Amino acid sequence: MRLIAGLETPDTGRIDLSDREVFGTGVNVPPEDRKVGVVFQSYALWPHMSVAKNVAFPYEAQGVSATHAAERTAEHLERVALTELAGRRPEALSGGQRQRVALARCLASDARTILMDEPLANLDPHLRGTMEGELRAFHDRSEVTTLYITHDQREAMALADVMAVMDQGRFLQLGTPQDIYDRPATEKVARFIGRGTVFEADIRGSEASFQGQIFPVSGPASGRVFIRPERVSIADDGIPAKISTAHYRGGFWEAEALIDGVDASVQLNLAHPAHAGDHVALRFTGGWGLPD
Repeated sequence: MRLIAGLETPDTGRIDLSDREVFGTGVNVPPEDRKVGVVFQSYALWPHMSVAKNVAFPYEAQGVSATHAAERTAEHLERVALTELAGRRPEALSGGQRQRVALARCLASDARTILMDEPLANLDPHLRGTMEGELRAFHDRSEVTTLYITHDQREAMALADVMAVMDQGRFLQLGTPQDIYDRPATEKVARFIGRGTVFEADIRGSEASFQGQIFPVSGPASGRVFIRPERVSIADDGIPAKISTAHYRGGFWEAEALIDGVDASVQLNLAHPAHAGDHVALRFTGGWGLPD
């Protein structure tokens, strides 16, 4: 994010923002000219200023006339649904409202790209869920490109049009949230995004055989199969297994089961109560073949 904002200089490569090269051979546009806004975890609002004054601050710093600044500020406040709160100070706002003020201020700085570094990390789970909806709505209304960094994969899948999974500074996979969840490019991506089980199977074409059970499989199919919990069910003719852990998650039990001779525990969701030591029979209804 610091490279995109222009706060640090890459050793090599090229950075384009809104079809405009801002870094490359002989090009290094200064931060203030990149049209990039940053939303901090703390929101960084002026406590002594009203909502409108906070949003208008970039215009005042640029020497824009008071009339024009007021008109543009009103437009930005309308885009983040804060018109009625223009006269309040930050301490009178909720966490979600403060964040919208910070977003409006980014728009006032004429940002065409907004950088967010874990903006919901400091919020409680309930407010975080509410803010996900507000951020999504802001993105849809503003039509501004947003680069959003988070370690919360559910948050990423809820908000992203395009998601990148990074490890050691490199992209492991780039795609829509559903593509990455359903079709992970590597075992590392599969294990990181959501829950699931990886084990060896005999794969032939679009079918996999495991301990006498045959089930459909798609993907590169090298011999290792990745199975999501929703692809595991309980069946009388399934593979014998024993529940090792089970936790109630509200509406379902999140469980793991062990199959004799298999190192990996099978992750599954159950609609009924389960306890460690319970015997079950597992049936796989589909999987994804992982590449070598």
